[in-house]
Amino acid sequence: MTNHTEFNPMPSYLPTGRRMDNREAVTCALHIINQSGLSPVLDRLERTTPGRARNVGYAATLAASIAFKVQEPKRDVKIADIARWVHSLTPPQQRRLGLPGRWTYFNLQTTFKALHEELETEISDRRIDVDGTVTSVRRPDLLSLDAFANALLAGSWSLPGWKRSLPWTPVQAIDSTDIETHARARAWTAKPDSRDEYTPDDDTPNREWNENPIEWPKIGHLDGRKIVSADLQARVGWRTRTDGRATNAFNGYDAHLLVDAGAPGLRFWVPLIRGILVRPAGSYKAQAGLDLLDSLHGGIQFNHLTADRGYSQARPESWAAPVAARGLSYVHDLHTNQRRPHPSDSMPGVFWLDGTLFPASLPTKYRKLPGFKMRGTAKERDELHAKYDERAQWAFVPNRRFPNGDVQFKGPARAGHLRCENYPPSKRLGNHVPRSNCIPGERCMCAATKVVPATEAAWERQRYVYGTTKWAAYYGLRNLVESQNSQLKYWRGSMRRHSTHVFGTTANTLVLVLNCIAVNVSMLRDAYGDVDPTDTAPTRRDVAPRRRRAPKYLPANLRPRRRTTV
Repeated sequence: MTNHTEFNPMPSYLPTGRRMDNREAVTCALHIINQSGLSPVLDRLERTTPGRARNVGYAATLAASIAFKVQEPKRDVKIADIARWVHSLTPPQQRRLGLPGRWTYFNLQTTFKALHEELETEISDRRIDVDGTVTSVRRPDLLSLDAFANALLAGSWSLPGWKRSLPWTPVQAIDSTDIETHARARAWTAKPDSRDEYTPDDDTPNREWNENPIEWPKIGHLDGRKIVSADLQARVGWRTRTDGRATNAFNGYDAHLLVDAGAPGLRFWVPLIRGILVRPAGSYKAQAGLDLLDSLHGGIQFNHLTADRGYSQARPESWAAPVAARGLSYVHDLHTNQRRPHPSDSMPGVFWLDGTLFPASLPTKYRKLPGFKMRGTAKERDELHAKYDERAQWAFVPNRRFPNGDVQFKGPARAGHLRCENYPPSKRLGNHVPRSNCIPGERCMCAATKVVPATEAAWERQRYVYGTTKWAAYYGLRNLVESQNSQLKYWRGSMRRHSTHVFGTTANTLVLVLNCIAVNVSMLRDAYGDVDPTDTAPTRRDVAPRRRRAPKYLPANLRPRRRTTV
């Protein structure tokens, strides 16, 4: 995507902080479990689960896994490696984690598997058989998988000793990245059988093959999509073609991330990962994005959302309208298919262009402005933004927004952005305001007022006029989520193929949240060190020194000498 901003929220994206020792890692893990608020949930799950009590509890397994990752975020998440590291801890440190005096690798593995089975969704193929028989029922009092993962992630928004977590930034960026399954592909398809409207611009057919035509590819009995590996919940989907990959299709899962993107003019912030969600690759991105927003810990605490075309090209009733109903201002890019003029359904004499309502008096030179180049220079970008800013003076301005999504628009002349002969008050505006070419006495829509229904042009319409400097200030912040994808895979985390051997959506969600926690903690330590940014109490350094008043009478030897003149 085009970089529309020059903000640099972090001095460096590379990890530069001091490595944690074992004691600090254990302390940080216990802090995260405590801040997440999941300790009572896990304890209740332990007490009410029928059968023999576990030697290693759920909370102890999660704490050990978190401590293992936050000490060295680039470690791969494998139970054998976690158990080997925990064995290196001292007995008091193991007791702090909640481990008994005697435990084995088998205890950690079975506890992780049991937690995975408890968190499995109701419609999972692990609970519903091929013939539709429900083999196991999910506990109704347990959090959903997405809510559980985001509650655990919320514990990483602060460090031990801080008074509170860092507040959310006003703008959040959402995006999906690929999680390639560890399982080897036994078959392949020409194209992913995705249920999404979005397809990359450079999508090319692949060579379709299968090792055993009788067994592969299998068909999922819940979604009817093709299965090409032993990971029966993984699916074939699209991803960005990078690193010299021969194809942009992969077998695995889509990981959706919500990241702090700051705000226009904000000088410094840490792009924390605020929400995650995992779905089989090729799932409907719009529904996954809404599920992510609804599962955030503490609810929605921001007002602007920016996303790429994977979400914006979804049907308006599936994405744009629900996002607006949640009180969010949506900012996105436009595909070439969306950049075309079309008349308004509710108002004659006006038309929609790039998601904005314009009167028919809009000059021809503004009706087809070029798009933004991928590698354009800053000068070219600024000049193009200036042209869009000039065109925005002719745009209709929102005057009132209704709860059902309808918007009342007023014409540019009535808004004071345009001089029109048919609207006398606008003729008193200065010469810096453009003048329309409307014929006096003829009907024009430069000063019209009309309520436009929410369904009209919802696929393109957004809060700020496309291409303007103000729009770019918000949309350019979307790059922060791309940076966090790189942090997870290359710079800090280890979210790559073969970095874990687990199968299924639930297990990969737990692995993803461990990586996100480690990245968040690593970035907070690099950004603030031992300083608590949430502590606003003044320190001795911040308080001005108290002024001392000189005594009224001084000894003779301390009195200032008078200057005498000759």
